[in-house]
Amino acid sequence: MANIQIKVDDSLRDNAQFVASQIGLDVATAVRMFLVQMVKVNGLPFQPIADPYYSPANQRYLERAALSRKPATWDDFFAALKDADVPADFLDTAERNQGAQDRDPFVGWRE
Repeated sequence: MANIQIKVDDSLRDNAQFVASQIGLDVATAVRMFLVQMVKVNGLPFQPIADPYYSPANQRYLERAALSRKPATWDDFFAALKDADVPADFLDTAERNQGAQDRDPFVGWRE
């Protein structure tokens, strides 16, 4: 039996141990399972992709949106939306154009 040693940040190790324990595993077993799957599929057992939610442009947009004040009227809201620099990958076209909503999105919102 061979040993594999890797260096990871303490926080990554701690978080991995927590997640593994939540599903009844230890990290060594989880890594062993990963390696078995890697050999079985002859590649990574997942598709590495960058989540557009975490893109720097989207994070800046969300931060500005979270720090901005609640518009007093719908006209103020649409004026702010018109001036917003929304990243192209924030939402796709179908998500952006959902049509009219019959509700007040600010119900229950407090400053």
